[in-house]
Amino acid sequence: MADRTGQQFGNYRLIQLLGEGGFAEVYLGEHIYLGTQAAIKVLHTQLTSEDTDKFRTEARTIAHLVHPHIVRVLEFGVEGKTPYLVMDYAPRGTLRQRHPRGVPLPLGLIVSYVKQVADALQYAHNEKLIHRDVKPENMLLGRHGEVLLSDFGIALVAQSSRYQGTQDMAGTMAYMAPEQIQGKPRPASDQYSLGIVVYEWLSGDRPFHGSFTEIVGQHLSAYPLPLRDRVPTISPAVEQVVMIALAKDHRQRFASVQAFATALEQASQSDAATFVKVPPPAEQPPRMTTLPSQQPLSTVGITPPTPLPELPVEAAPRSQPPLSTIGAIPPGGQQWSGQAGQMAGFTRPPQPKRGPRFGFIIGTLFLLVALIGGSFIFFTLNRPNTGNNPGTTGSGTNVSTTTGGGTTPLSSPSTTTITAPNDLITPGTLTIGSDTTYPPQEYIDTTTNHPAGFDIDLITAMAQRMGLQAKIITTNFDTIIDNLVAKRFDVVMSAVSVTPEREKKVDFVPYFSAGESLLVQKGNPHNIRSTADLCGLPVGVQTGTIEQDDLNTASTACQNAGKSAINLTVLQDQAAVVQLLANNSVVATYQDSPVTDYYIKLNPGQFETGGSVVNAGQEGIAIRKGDTSMFNAVKAAFDQTKANGTYHSLILKWGLTNEEISMVDKRITIV
Repeated sequence: MADRTGQQFGNYRLIQLLGEGGFAEVYLGEHIYLGTQAAIKVLHTQLTSEDTDKFRTEARTIAHLVHPHIVRVLEFGVEGKTPYLVMDYAPRGTLRQRHPRGVPLPLGLIVSYVKQVADALQYAHNEKLIHRDVKPENMLLGRHGEVLLSDFGIALVAQSSRYQGTQDMAGTMAYMAPEQIQGKPRPASDQYSLGIVVYEWLSGDRPFHGSFTEIVGQHLSAYPLPLRDRVPTISPAVEQVVMIALAKDHRQRFASVQAFATALEQASQSDAATFVKVPPPAEQPPRMTTLPSQQPLSTVGITPPTPLPELPVEAAPRSQPPLSTIGAIPPGGQQWSGQAGQMAGFTRPPQPKRGPRFGFIIGTLFLLVALIGGSFIFFTLNRPNTGNNPGTTGSGTNVSTTTGGGTTPLSSPSTTTITAPNDLITPGTLTIGSDTTYPPQEYIDTTTNHPAGFDIDLITAMAQRMGLQAKIITTNFDTIIDNLVAKRFDVVMSAVSVTPEREKKVDFVPYFSAGESLLVQKGNPHNIRSTADLCGLPVGVQTGTIEQDDLNTASTACQNAGKSAINLTVLQDQAAVVQLLANNSVVATYQDSPVTDYYIKLNPGQFETGGSVVNAGQEGIAIRKGDTSMFNAVKAAFDQTKANGTYHSLILKWGLTNEEISMVDKRITIV
């Protein structure tokens, strides 16, 4: 476009070109009578008489957006056939200029920016206006350092008849939501764009790169690289919040952009995400609703075909939020009652490739917590089979150590009966790698912020048999084997499925077993007995799991048989997957059998198992190949916990009787 410097638009003379984008040029303008300065946005379009009327109507709407974090529109008009907006001038530039690409920002600063931008977007959404082009270049700094969201003028371009057929392109592709690319922008599209911005600020880089076509494809179908793979120090809770905002399906994002900002702020203040737990055996499990004094943070924005029935809330520990329906959007678009609340409401059940950072204290506190927690039972599931390469990098860069470091043994030192292994990373301590996002085997107890679970109790008892303390190192599951090989820890105790591929890298002491099963509505209305019955039906599954691979295989088999493919919805969060079933958005979900059992127990009368448990297999404690001393000590300690009843007691404590290995492993001791 030609430089318009010197031209007059309304009462303003253009004196300097400030910048140019895909839809407009921005000039510094000076009022010809008052001498005051303003930013003049000249849109790259020529309007017909019909378009001019539409422009004026929409411009009036934008001019009425009066908010402390939105650049104010002072005036608008059409010069010839060229529309323009007169806006407040922000002399301190944009956040892109303040923070160049490639430079990660401190989390506290990001939260501050996001709160301001989200506040502006929420206000606009309430006024029925979608921004469509959220990016750092459109975030200005005001005279007092406040963030001002600019460029709502792109909405005007998208409204004109000239652009009606291409409004999906109204925006910047690197930040554009999948549904916006497909020509169906909605308020959740702005949330996705803001999520891309947050991802970039946290990691220093956007998640998707390549040609125009490649970026389009990535937005539509590729999942971003986990943030903690790029920056291991990022809290898993923060990562989870960002990934929800970046969900491909707009219904699976937060119920509002304000809820996203609130979740990010809460996650930034939390050392660990909150997990779904099962109540004590003596108590009736709570139904799928919210707990008293707990306002859950929405992890789903599902539109159910019919409103969910109100289900009673029954007694449960404060640290135990059940599945939340808050944030699901019923017919009519009204949110369920309740606002995005404490991080305690952020239902965070197991996710196969991530784990939170956490702190716990060496001493008798853990003993007390373990005894109190003895009445709790939890559900379990297998780790996804990562194939021939269990770790994606092999560099160990995803490891983060706990704050405080150790756990107190469950029994007294007098129980020491096994010679401690040689070559420990820390003398007197068994250092254990674990993805602590997998209740009931390993997770963070939200009451204590300490690790808990069947695996934690078992490995601690085994360490005690060796006269050692147990120190848990949180690491991502997808790099856990490689980090063990690289000697970041002594053993891995993290519900790792024993597979031939993994046995090429490490040795295992098997200690647990589980399978896979389908969860369906009570009464099994579609008569689903196996994955072969799912052809053409909507089914939910968690991303990265063995079950996702199995469903893809089953879907191919459907097509090969001349039937319709399975209509898969793949989500990051297992709770969100089951929420789809609760909302009748899918007819079945596929997960590990203990997870199926867990949700049936948690929601009596609502779900049942579809068919039988299949693909049962063992999980094992992983040990570096060639570490004979460690293998013999771990196996001897496990055998002793089996023989003296400790293992069975822990199985009962955590409600895992179906997964108990009934006989001591007969594997020959390595010599």
